[in-house]
Amino acid sequence: MSRPKKQNYFFEQIKAIDAPLPEMKKTFAKELVLLKKICKDKKVLDVGCGPGRPADKLAKFCKEIVCIDNDPKMIKAAKKKLSKIKNVKVLYMNAFNMTFGNNKFDVSYSTYNTLGSIDEKERFLREILRVTKPKGTIMVSTWKRDKKTTEFLKKYYHYLGFKIKDINEDRTITNKWVFERMNPKKIVELFKKCGLQKIKTYEIGVWAAIIGNKPNLFK
Repeated sequence: MSRPKKQNYFFEQIKAIDAPLPEMKKTFAKELVLLKKICKDKKVLDVGCGPGRPADKLAKFCKEIVCIDNDPKMIKAAKKKLSKIKNVKVLYMNAFNMTFGNNKFDVSYSTYNTLGSIDEKERFLREILRVTKPKGTIMVSTWKRDKKTTEFLKKYYHYLGFKIKDINEDRTITNKWVFERMNPKKIVELFKKCGLQKIKTYEIGVWAAIIGNKPNLFK
């Protein structure tokens, strides 16, 4: 699977967040319920924060949220959205080479199918694991792979302004990017390979969320 060298769909991402379709509104709401449970009173890392969702609504339940993204436009948008929330920091940073020390966060999450938008998935997850504390929690989300979600994605990408070249349960190929729909079972396998434990999968609207814990004696 080949992708362009650089992502180029900033305005489409902003529209997806600021003017979501009804199915996405429901998904966002269900995701927030799940995140509140695992992030309450915790120090949290949002990897690939985009324009600041879900940190804007999650922050009041957390001790602190640190949001990172490697897109300067997204960082600017996130800072604007989150500027009045005192317990949120927004940092320009590469998720594959974070400048944090080891074992800094109680919870680390990467939402909105970020994992399906990158190639080096294991490297990405291991770096998140490094900065997460022992006994800490990691969550990622991906598009569900059923026919209903496939039909929704046809509407979703068209609504955002993408031109779909091909779509199936594995990926959506558009004129601007290739969006992989990772099988949740493969994400579970990746979690296990990286040493995560107590792994669970949840259905949250059109997404599947996979949650695991870093062992106390992590090597």
